[in-house]
Amino acid sequence: MKVTFVPAHQPEISVQVQAETQTNAVNSLMDYIDQYQTRSDKLTIHENGRLHILDVSAIISVEVFDTQLTITTTEATYHVRGSLSKMLAQLQSPSFRAISQSAAINLHYLQSLSVTFSGTMTAELKNKTKLPVSRRYVAALRQQITHLFVKTHPLNK
Repeated sequence: MKVTFVPAHQPEISVQVQAETQTNAVNSLMDYIDQYQTRSDKLTIHENGRLHILDVSAIISVEVFDTQLTITTTEATYHVRGSLSKMLAQLQSPSFRAISQSAAINLHYLQSLSVTFSGTMTAELKNKTKLPVSRRYVAALRQQITHLFVKTHPLNK
């Protein structure tokens, strides 16, 4: 991928993506750029009558049981009412990925993925938390990890 800067005489930033064909990778890039302008690096939550302002980058995981969300950050754990899908919509970050119907993780805190003896996959996070990964989420999780982190080494082509 080639990235260049071209000066323009307009106050608004304009991004143009050029490729031979419009592939899934191109669509992912355009979605990422589109989300960039609406994303916030802060999240406000209400817990026990208090307003907390969280750094999105400090959120390690979000789990839900019934209507109770547990938000684990590098500093503390918060319990609020809500749904996982609404929380992921609020976070608007490609760093967060659902790993089951009841949990999502910040991929920047993912330490490893392992398969247990029974064949289920487990995500181990940097805070030593282990969360189960549902089978139907594995493919999307691996794709997002590759998209965010893995660079193809010239010898692997």
